[in-house]
Amino acid sequence: MLRICYSENESVQRWLVSGQLAGPWVQEMRSCWEQASQRANCGRVVDLTDVTFVDQSGETLLADMRNAGVEFIVAGVETRYLIDNLKAQAETVAAGLEQTSSAARCGAPRVTKDHGENYRETHQATTKANGKPGRHK
Repeated sequence: MLRICYSENESVQRWLVSGQLAGPWVQEMRSCWEQASQRANCGRVVDLTDVTFVDQSGETLLADMRNAGVEFIVAGVETRYLIDNLKAQAETVAAGLEQTSSAARCGAPRVTKDHGENYRETHQATTKANGKPGRHK
């Protein structure tokens, strides 16, 4: 079972969520969040202090909310770990996208696997016998 209490003012929308964010209740929470998000463009806070369980679909919803800029209030080790893990995943994805786009722009070398555990950079600059920089094939 899930209880969702919603309130808003000029500066913030708040959801107080209690119970289990699992099964069909995830869709109910998503529906409430999407409807309210369309009405106002302000801060969003979700209080998960009284949430007792989150399943995989609930985690997906929380990740979507996190990506949309929602702030969470949490209590309890498991819920705090879940939200911290969502933050770390978002930062890792953002850093990976930034590195990928910057590597593509700069023509950075790609790393490929070569003979088991040995790695080498392709297109690595090497010095030819005459001392001039060249490309390794």
